[in-house]
Amino acid sequence: MLTDLGLAAALTAAAARCPRPVTVHAGTTARYPPAVEAAVYFCCLEALHNAARHAGEHARITVTLRHDDASGLACEIADDGTGITSNARPGAGLANMADRIAAVGGQLRIDSAPGRGTTVRASVPSPGSTGPDTAGQPGV
Repeated sequence: MLTDLGLAAALTAAAARCPRPVTVHAGTTARYPPAVEAAVYFCCLEALHNAARHAGEHARITVTLRHDDASGLACEIADDGTGITSNARPGAGLANMADRIAAVGGQLRIDSAPGRGTTVRASVPSPGSTGPDTAGQPGV
């Protein structure tokens, strides 16, 4: 689905399979280089998995995808769950997210507080330009 329909459609489909309620706000349907789309997609999947597993059974999750000329492609996965507690052990999932995003020149930030949920933010600058990859798209 990611290859054929793009990041927004693939994230919407992934959200539908999540055991917690997920709202997706896709502020862009632009296509990006395949490596960027894959990195962001798998980072989002890991964040959704973490939220479903650790945020609590009543947690709600929001996925926001957007593009702006200043920062490139950005995604945010936020939940209103339990947050990361002081006794939580860092797992491989967080390191994998950071590694995937760094591999395409991006940055990952995680904000969390006990009782206030967790927000994962990833941003990837557009390669060589200030806009999304529009090569081969009709009307561009």
